[in-house]
Amino acid sequence: MSNSRQRIRLFLVLIAFLALSQDGVRPHILATVSQLETSPLRSAPDLTEKAKPTSETLHLDSAPQEDGESKAAEQTLRNLFREAHFSEAILIAQNQLRSETLSVIYKEWLREQLPTLKLGLAWQFIRQGRCEDAQSYLEPAQKGNSSALALKGLGYCALKRRDSYAALDYLQHYVEKNPMDPESYILLAEAKESLGLMDEALQLTQKAQSLETLTDEERDELQHREQKITAKLDEVPAQGEISAGYFLLRFQIQENQNLVQGSLEILQNHVQNLVQNLGFEYPTNPIEVIFHRQDNFNRSTHGPEWSSGIYDGRMRIPVQPQQILDENLARVLRHELTHAMLSEQARHQFLPRWFQEGLAQFAECPQFCLSYRFAATSQRFLNPEAFEQSFQQLSDMEAQLAYRQSLYLILTLNRQYQGLSGLKQIIQQLPQLNVMSSDQILSQVGSDYRSLYTLASEGWTQQKSF
Repeated sequence: MSNSRQRIRLFLVLIAFLALSQDGVRPHILATVSQLETSPLRSAPDLTEKAKPTSETLHLDSAPQEDGESKAAEQTLRNLFREAHFSEAILIAQNQLRSETLSVIYKEWLREQLPTLKLGLAWQFIRQGRCEDAQSYLEPAQKGNSSALALKGLGYCALKRRDSYAALDYLQHYVEKNPMDPESYILLAEAKESLGLMDEALQLTQKAQSLETLTDEERDELQHREQKITAKLDEVPAQGEISAGYFLLRFQIQENQNLVQGSLEILQNHVQNLVQNLGFEYPTNPIEVIFHRQDNFNRSTHGPEWSSGIYDGRMRIPVQPQQILDENLARVLRHELTHAMLSEQARHQFLPRWFQEGLAQFAECPQFCLSYRFAATSQRFLNPEAFEQSFQQLSDMEAQLAYRQSLYLILTLNRQYQGLSGLKQIIQQLPQLNVMSSDQILSQVGSDYRSLYTLASEGWTQQKSF
């Protein structure tokens, strides 16, 4: 089996789609992305023994020849490992170590396998977006036989929490151990970009393209990223940077200096609003906000031409030279900041699209957008499955409708289930949820997705305004 097939990819694809505001302010079209772009491929190690062991594969060592009881104990462990039941395998292993009937030789072998079992569990947590849970297993594994995978996991999680210096340290050590992993160079490039080292980020992306192990998909992604970094480099010579509060803001010094103070004030106020009124946690690390030149925005992000903002782990906002900080731009800032904080609140796990986009629109107004007024005509309410999926596959008109109706779902939720206190209860519980399904989210207020959908669909059909 080839090395490329042994890598298990966890894709977080750049998704851009349309939204239309509905509360009396001039409608503006937003493209938002609510997932981190710290890695294009999201490869995790193969956590079973189905593939031939490589540096990207976790496997259990061969056990010594032993008696029947030890062989049975080993087979139980291997079966759990093969099915990726790592938590259960660790408990079984710990119980076996306390056994008085299993041989000393088998127990010695078992102790040597525990770090592998724990690393498997750590990567399972990473796949689920649970980096905080993975951390306690990754850190002790740095000095073990699978230390490379531990370093990669630690670097990945550091990028997730926007700790670029820590990510840089972990990933540089990882590359020394495994210089043939193309994703490691991309992860390093992400860390370099966050530190403003764009030239080095470009060099890493170019170096990765020379690796012989690349798949066509990986090569295409690397070329795509090289183009984006090259476009960003065009803005660097005239770019200023200011760090204040929860934000690191980059802007064009000559063209957008006038936006800095007012934008930071809007962002800081919105953080307080989300924390105090909706139960969000404060950002743990500075959120990057980048004002891109309007004429360079699509080259830098590869977003659609109609986008007014993108969150891909960084808030990216296109602005014109000498642009005025009006309410439309303020709404874009609040919208993208809501995505950024919601992503962190949910530990960067995928959230149902209606919840992400509905809440981001709901939070665009200084005191939340609580009203909705129907136009003279209205389109049908989309089927329930459409709100769970990416809006990327929809036509422009369908996507605009999906955005409006996502907001309507949130407004229905706000009206029917305890108002802001209900939304606050949901958001406060997000860090504790392992599955971010619509039903799990709504169970925090004693409801489910079908009930909410039915209420919103009926209200939309009857054109009930808020």
